[in-house]
Order: sequence, then structure tokens, then C-alpha cells
Amino acid sequence: MWNLLKSEWLKLRRCQILLVGIVALTLCPVAQYGSQLILDPALRDPNYDFPHLFANVLWGNTQVFLPISLVMTGGWLIDREYAGDIMKNLLVVPVSPPKLLTAKLGIVAVLAVVFGVYSTAITLLV
Repeated sequence: MWNLLKSEWLKLRRCQILLVGIVALTLCPVAQYGSQLILDPALRDPNYDFPHLFANVLWGNTQVFLPISLVMTGGWLIDREYAGDIMKNLLVVPVSPPKLLTAKLGIVAVLAVVFGVYSTAITLLV
């Protein structure tokens, strides 16, 4: 199982799909903070501080950006086997499809944690 996880991780690192998730998660705190800057001064929240920003980013990431990033990455991992006709080659390798899917979902679970930590770090930087 460890070899399957390692091979899926190497596939992710080889392609640029992780960059899409990182950019999407970077946009959320920037968009939340930028929305307060571009508002008309009469409409701005005078008490907008770090706890408000953190709450908005947490809501934005858990509701919008993080699920989209994870679904995009997980879907790419699964579709990659069919797009390159790799699935035909996997039929001769002694790896069952449920084990392969478990490895892919395991990588997506690890990415969920990594993306969450990354989103928190970006929020602190903004």
C-alpha cells in the first residue's frame, strides 16, 4: 500500500495540478481582504479585524475553495488512469482496483490536511 501511495504522490508532483489548488486557496484570503478594501468607505465594516478575516476565510475555504480544489485533484488522479490508457496496463499488475482507489483517496485526504494548513498560513500572512 505504501508503494501505491508513493506512486500517486509522485504523479501529483510531476504534473502541475497541485499548483491549481494552491492558487485557488491563496485567492480566498486575498479576495476576502480585498473585498473590504474596494468597498465604498460608507459600506466598510469599521470593526473588520483579524478574527473577522479568519472567520470569512474559514467559511470561504470550507464552503467553496477547498472542496473545489480537492474534487479537481481527486478527479484528475482518477481520470489520469483512463486518459493515458494506463488502466489496460494495470490489469496485468497484481494491484486490485479497490486498493488503487484507496491509495488515490488517501492522497486526497492528505492533501485536505496540507491544503488546510496552507490556507491557515496564507490567512496569517495576509
